[in-house]
Amino acid sequence: KRPGVTMSGYKYIFWQNILSIHQAAFLRSLSENNQVLLVVEQAISQNRLNDGWFIPDMGNTHIEIAPDKQKILSVIEMNKESIHVFSGINVYKNIQVAFEFAIKRRIKSVVISESGNNDFLGSLRKIRTIIYRYQYSRHIDCILAMGNLGVKWYTSALFRKRKIFPFLYTTEVPVSRGNNFNSAYEIDKYQIIVIAQCIRRKGIDLLLRALKRLGDKRWQLKIIGDGIERNNLKNLSTKLKLQDQIDFLGSLSNEKAMELLGKSDLLVLPSRFDGWGAVVNEALLRGIKVIASANCGASCLLNENWRGSVFLSGNS
Repeated sequence: KRPGVTMSGYKYIFWQNILSIHQAAFLRSLSENNQVLLVVEQAISQNRLNDGWFIPDMGNTHIEIAPDKQKILSVIEMNKESIHVFSGINVYKNIQVAFEFAIKRRIKSVVISESGNNDFLGSLRKIRTIIYRYQYSRHIDCILAMGNLGVKWYTSALFRKRKIFPFLYTTEVPVSRGNNFNSAYEIDKYQIIVIAQCIRRKGIDLLLRALKRLGDKRWQLKIIGDGIERNNLKNLSTKLKLQDQIDFLGSLSNEKAMELLGKSDLLVLPSRFDGWGAVVNEALLRGIKVIASANCGASCLLNENWRGSVFLSGNS
């Protein structure tokens, strides 16, 4: 929490669950010429710390961490002329308190949100989103939807098209770019990398089955991430006789993961669904091509062939 934070006079107020490394570059830039306040429920979650996240540099953004209900109401009451930007609708308890208080005061309100999945739970969420359209739409000035998937989601949930705008997560521009191979890499092998949890939704099993088709081509795959499917994926790699070409590295710090990414030839994000997938940004900023599933929000960044390619989700 920054000392001396005032509660009034801000142009933009963002309401989020944590200090996100995928919002930091955007907020830091916005705060260069604007008064920006970021209100979060907690600094960072344990799950994100386990994924290698860290407290990011938010620049001139003022930060309020874990306010109680009274502080939330005070922030809104003292900033009625500000633009309030909320992460999702009815996703996080304190953010929803702030959202409902703001719309009752007819304060300019913006929602940032990803799409939902197309599975059974996603269908239930779609019904809930349609209900929110009838509850809240007239009070929301605009929706910043993550990528084409987000735009399609809110359009199909009957929100007015004129209120929906494509948005994205942002990541840091690396200090150095390009492939700088060192002795740890066999430069005669094509280096493929996956940075994702080892869970079914991330579709790593699809990638392994696809790699089996490459025959005797020389490649090496590094998988950064952990999860309940890790042992199953190891067993699958053995069954496919690919175990000598695949390194399961587990969870690494963000710094180490980005170092390995920068030394790769190709990032693959084979998710059956991903609301965005910021690792796509991180790869492109390092000059690394990407293959991503069409069910990843960030696949909209791959609309030119020199950046990579998009495949039909679920199709190895």
